[in-house]
Formats: sequence, C-alpha cells, structure tokens
Amino acid sequence: MPWFEQNWSIFAPNPRRTAVTLEVRALVEDETGERSTTEWVDLVEIEDQIVAGNPLGTRTSKITRRLADRMHSARANLNDDQVEWLDANYVETPVETLRSRLLDVEGGTGEHHVDRYMQADHAAVWIATAVAEHLHQEQIIHVQYRTSTRPAPGWAVREERDLDDQNRNYRDYGWRSPADLAENELELFEHYLQGLEASS
Repeated sequence: MPWFEQNWSIFAPNPRRTAVTLEVRALVEDETGERSTTEWVDLVEIEDQIVAGNPLGTRTSKITRRLADRMHSARANLNDDQVEWLDANYVETPVETLRSRLLDVEGGTGEHHVDRYMQADHAAVWIATAVAEHLHQEQIIHVQYRTSTRPAPGWAVREERDLDDQNRNYRDYGWRSPADLAENELELFEHYLQGLEASS
C-alpha cells in the first residue's frame, strides 16, 4: 500500500516517494577518562512514533525530517570534490573552515548552496548535541550525524515489499565539535527531547 507522510492535509495526504532519516551519535568520556562511541539514534523514526495516530501533531515533531530534506537538497548542488570535504572531521579545526574549503573548490557551487548546507550542518550539530546531553550523563566530546534516503516501493511490488525492505542510501559526514548550548536553549527543546526519550 502507498506510504503517506502524516501531515496537516487530512483530506488529501501527500504520498512521499522517498523516506529520509537523520541519525546522531556522540563520542563521550566518563569520569575515569574512558571514551566510547554511542549507538546511532534515528530521530526521524522516533518522530514517526511520536505523531503516529495523532492528526494534530505539532510541527516540532517533524524537525529532523525537514532538516534531512534541506540537507539533501543543499548537498545535491555540491560537486564531488565539495562533497568529499563534508566527510572530514571538524573537531580541532573550526567548522567555519568548511565553508571556505567548499567555496575554494574549483568548479564548485557558489555561496548560496554552500550557505544552505552550512545552515543545515549547524542545525544538525545543535540537535545532535542536545540529544546527546539529554540521553547521556558522560561528557560530550564530539558529535556526528548521518542521513539516508530509501525509495518507497513501486506500485507493481506493493504487495511483496514495504518500506522496511528497501535499502538505505547513506550520506556520511565527519565528527563535529559539540554545540555550546545554554540551559535556556535546552529547556526550549525539552518537550521534544522528552518525546524522543518516551518513544525510544
């Protein structure tokens, strides 16, 4: 059967042709100094659980799906050499350096699309940091995100396959320094984080 994204067009839902994910993880350090990498957390999947069966779901329940869509759109306008820079780690080197590196690529896309990606990267790091601080007691050393797409099964195979049978096409990004979040910023995001925790 068709896969419909839950939205506010109750009487005319829009079938999505592609499913997206945004996953986050962190490198954490405990009080003994031992470091470990957390498991990936699929935020879009958790958001789907939050809004399932609720036609009045808030727009905050689609934060990471919208962000993944924006990131894929911005990334699609970069050339292959620019995309290679996205895989680099920016933990000692400031992530702002990434912008200049993208713009310096010969034959690459210009400021508009580079800035769109940088805005999406900033938002993804912010969310990854907030989720890590909410879920883990250890010190957050670095954060990382990745996205993926997978096509909805075609009409001809709708009886044999569903979305879970489709392979994910991952887009990888390097490690980033965690965002410096103030307490009041985390409080504004607390309702969303509690929803993630309840659904995970």
